[in-house]
Amino acid sequence: MRNYFLINILGFGLAGIVWGLARYFLVPVSETTIDFPLHYIMAFSISILGGLSLTYGIRDIKRIWRVIEFGFYGMVVSLIVGAFSVSFIFIGSNLFLPWLWFGSITINDFWNKFSGLEPNIIIGDLWILFFIMGAIIGAFFAIGMRKKIWPMAWRAGIGMALGSIAGPILGNLVGPLWLSYAVTFFILTVVMGLFIAWMGYGHEAYAEKPSTITK
Repeated sequence: MRNYFLINILGFGLAGIVWGLARYFLVPVSETTIDFPLHYIMAFSISILGGLSLTYGIRDIKRIWRVIEFGFYGMVVSLIVGAFSVSFIFIGSNLFLPWLWFGSITINDFWNKFSGLEPNIIIGDLWILFFIMGAIIGAFFAIGMRKKIWPMAWRAGIGMALGSIAGPILGNLVGPLWLSYAVTFFILTVVMGLFIAWMGYGHEAYAEKPSTITK
């Protein structure tokens, strides 16, 4: 069990680092307008690296490919949903953050400073969007792994939402800026991956069954 979760930390973590570095080095960031963190490279990194980690211990290539394939479908669908809804969700996300309802100026200033990445990329304020995207990703991974869809979907959604809140806070504690991006998206994807692995580990319908030999 420990090895399975460690492999998932590695797989989803590397996927997040690829996403973060691609977002930093490949996309021009405006210093005057709000920018969003989504990037098409995440569809490949999460589906391939995350999918491989979820199939740790499986030796059937077709089963491994099935998980990666459905993970990719989930990433594509989640990116399409995210691209069309990100602006609307951003407007209302803060209404559902309880520490901002009655928080002091200090708390609000802390959140405004640490919930995104310089110069103007918002992440924590999009936690509802990441919940929706995570749920979609988890649902497709569940199909690929032949698991019940809803339990994995809500776990993945919660994991990605929590990761989107914790990621930039921790990422802003390190530097230089490219490392902040890497750490932020590492945390974001690792938390989601662990929530998916929580549902994916040890299930009878998918795990390799040891052969029994009678003498």
